[in-house]
Amino acid sequence: MPIMLSSLSLFLGTFICVISFFFLSFIDTSILFSDAKDKFYIVSKDISFLHTINKNFLNINDHEISDLTYVRGVKRVGKIYSSEFPCRIFLSSNINYYSEVFLESLDNQYLAIDKTGFNWDPSQNKIPLIISKEFLHLYNYSFVSSNGLPVLTEKTAELLPLSIEVKGNSNRKQYKATIHGFSDRYLSILVPMEFLLWANNYYAGKTKSEIRPTKLVVEISENDPGPFLDYIEKNNYVIQNNKVGISENIKLIKVIIIFFVFLGISIIIVSLFFIYFSNQLLFEKERENIIKLQLIGHSFAFIRSQLLNRSIVAAIITLVSAFSLGYVGIIYIMNQAGNIFEFENIKLRIFIVYAVITISFLLIIYITNRRLKIRGVF
Repeated sequence: MPIMLSSLSLFLGTFICVISFFFLSFIDTSILFSDAKDKFYIVSKDISFLHTINKNFLNINDHEISDLTYVRGVKRVGKIYSSEFPCRIFLSSNINYYSEVFLESLDNQYLAIDKTGFNWDPSQNKIPLIISKEFLHLYNYSFVSSNGLPVLTEKTAELLPLSIEVKGNSNRKQYKATIHGFSDRYLSILVPMEFLLWANNYYAGKTKSEIRPTKLVVEISENDPGPFLDYIEKNNYVIQNNKVGISENIKLIKVIIIFFVFLGISIIIVSLFFIYFSNQLLFEKERENIIKLQLIGHSFAFIRSQLLNRSIVAAIITLVSAFSLGYVGIIYIMNQAGNIFEFENIKLRIFIVYAVITISFLLIIYITNRRLKIRGVF
């Protein structure tokens, strides 16, 4: 009975640990549960009835930007400019799809991905794009099923031949476009600043001095964004990327995962106690036979190893079973969601977790078993 209880608790604890670490990797956080380093907030003015009369009230002037930079905890503020001309994006190849879009741009120093190559050369008819991950999710979840389109991952989407049609001021042109990367910081389609400023001038007749940003990207230098959030609330601004809500949700998810990790570890520790006491009971039960074996010349180390083999074998079988079931479950989840989400090095991470649990458990069994006391053996 103790061996069965220890095997059951070991199986359950290992399975919970493997699945918990998988979901920890799934939400793309570090194994040390560190907080996200991204301290950027997308800020715009709160829309009121006044803005419906004149949309220019949505613009943020230099004085307002200057006031924001002096808020405690604000490290720097960047301007986000929008396109002043109509444009649409086309998916070529076998996918017959197009959509009216808007373009935005900001200084490359505020980008959340690799900036190398994200620039525009006027001599080439090609525009690099940085697209929000939310747009890709919207395409996969909303447009795919209703339009018979294929599901796209980030990697396959980057291979698509795209084009952008821009028009205005009696001019119209179609540019080739490539996806430079995907960002979870900006809910937008970003283009290089050089192209946006030139296009606003050429297609909308507006120079850079005539364009005012409607959104700002604000970097917070402190872990506590309280003063910044208070300023936003008091001055009728809103945070567009819902960073506060996302942060709270991520914290809640981390707390839940940490709970299950510690639950799994606790169950594994309980199984260790079961194994220890079951072996101790076995030694007490077989005390007379152990003495007889020693009297006929068998060493104490040999007798101990023979009696403990069953716990080692049971632990190995249980660990392999728990990992196998957890691995099958993880592969199933990946196959179901792999067309939408990216899973990088998940298998390797799970194998490392399993190896650490196995080695640690067997090592602890070996150490604790050496401390078992056998009365009547000299």
